[in-house]
Amino acid sequence: EEPHRLTAHNPALVKPPHWVAYPDDVQAVLEAAFQAGHPTCTGANNVVDFVARQQTNLRTGAKRAVLRDDAAFFERDVLREDRDAAAAFAPPSPPAVVAPPA
Repeated sequence: EEPHRLTAHNPALVKPPHWVAYPDDVQAVLEAAFQAGHPTCTGANNVVDFVARQQTNLRTGAKRAVLRDDAAFFERDVLREDRDAAAAFAPPSPPAVVAPPA
């Protein structure tokens, strides 16, 4: 993103120095297309070219660079899968003891 426009975005989505993350639902679509080996992914307003690492605005033709944050993907998806797998092999928790109402 252009530096002077960063304040227009949700601060939680801004990554220094001037990247803005896509919303979670868009990230999921983009990641699925990337993992499936598609060279591009087209949305309502933009097409993302994974090979050129560019986003093109379909209305204006404006292009800007895109960044795939491998660390964020790893933290969000791979570590969650590891936690889920570990939980599957964990011994069962003892049943909760609930006192009857007095």
